[in-house]
Amino acid sequence: MRKLLIYAYTSVYPTQRINLPPWREQQVQLLCREILMLTRPRWGASRPIAACNLAALFICGTAVTTAEDKAEVLSNLESMSVDATGREFRFAINALKALYEEQKRVRDEGRDEREVDWVIFLKVKGMLDFSCFGI
Repeated sequence: MRKLLIYAYTSVYPTQRINLPPWREQQVQLLCREILMLTRPRWGASRPIAACNLAALFICGTAVTTAEDKAEVLSNLESMSVDATGREFRFAINALKALYEEQKRVRDEGRDEREVDWVIFLKVKGMLDFSCFGI
């Protein structure tokens, strides 16, 4: 449910994210932190794979704004991918890394990273494939 709310609040149409009121952005960040908490490894270095976690963590990764949260998203995905087969986790990790690089470039220009519409950006890069997440 959290991933659907994040998507609905940030990604249904282009430029939606940059126009969010502050109270809605705070709600999105709270939902992201909840997903991070739920997907955080608890026992040892790796976490058993749950397919629903991949989609939730990917959507969360498109919305987080702090460097720490972005690093945790990638770390959680890496941890989950240890026992994974297939290309889904690697695909998500590579897509988020490309998105984060673009967001950094935009920030370095003095602009708001939320200007980067992840759906459009990843589609243009040929990295948007929801079938990897069972969607």
